[in-house]
Amino acid sequence: MEHSAPPAEVVVSIRRSVFINDPPYLVARIVLSVGPGTSKEVYMPNQEKVQLVEKIKADLEAADAIWVVDYRGLTVKDAEALRTQIRAQGAVLKVYKNSFTERALADLGYPALGEVLEGPSAFVFATGDPVASAKAIKSYAKSNPNLEIKGGLLDKAVLTAAQVKTLADMPSREELIAQVLGMLSGPLSAVVSALDAPTTIVRSLEAIEAKAA
Repeated sequence: MEHSAPPAEVVVSIRRSVFINDPPYLVARIVLSVGPGTSKEVYMPNQEKVQLVEKIKADLEAADAIWVVDYRGLTVKDAEALRTQIRAQGAVLKVYKNSFTERALADLGYPALGEVLEGPSAFVFATGDPVASAKAIKSYAKSNPNLEIKGGLLDKAVLTAAQVKTLADMPSREELIAQVLGMLSGPLSAVVSALDAPTTIVRSLEAIEAKAA
């Protein structure tokens, strides 16, 4: 009776994680060795990191605006005070690694934030009136200079820190509606609809910058 040879021993070693792609996903490089002198490298996504990117993508898609801040220097108490202040304006503060945020933006086809993501970053995901959340951040930064506004994303347009601060100085949606109601006699539904469009705000910011140049 012929006896089949025993199966070759399979040795699996996982070396340190490496980055692939740009922006990167963190993956594990696995080297499979089957018998002497035989090996194969396999790159497998780190599921925990992949799930994190999916979470960031969900936050990005749910937000009407994303503001990026540098939180270095803030104490735990400071950060909680900031969270409370922006929560009242329909925004939440989350800390993600820049590399994973870049990956999420790329997956969604959003523009890269480039220099906005230089250095440590925290992300304010805002829903509703973008002016209200921008005002809350600027107001907090005025009282606590340890918070630095770095820029943001509105209607898939990248905003500089200066543009976010200019946005914060604009009237809020409620203030604009009150002003329009007292000035215009046209159809109010069209006015309210226009005020709801983030694109209108972005164009206004561009016009302000052009005038100042």
